[in-house]
Amino acid sequence: MHTSRPRLLPARPNPFNPRTMIRAVIPEGREPVAVTLCVFDVHGRLVRTLREGVAPPGVLSVAWGGERDDGTFVGSGVYFCSLLCAGRREVQKITLLK
Repeated sequence: MHTSRPRLLPARPNPFNPRTMIRAVIPEGREPVAVTLCVFDVHGRLVRTLREGVAPPGVLSVAWGGERDDGTFVGSGVYFCSLLCAGRREVQKITLLK
């Protein structure tokens, strides 16, 4: 999949229970870049950091099952997945149904 900018692909499944796969495209033709992939609640509070660090070009896939960074689980509701990469931010709405 060739792309010149980082982007989030649709989470699958969405809505989800118990787990969804969050995928991001890291641009080809570049050196590995810093990537931060996080989940936030509707109030903008950080729920989980899924990936933070350097990633090579290609598709980055991370599963999320409703866990917070401390290991506890969130409730049903709407959450936002945020990708920060190469100076760009993309956000996608995901819904957890229990």
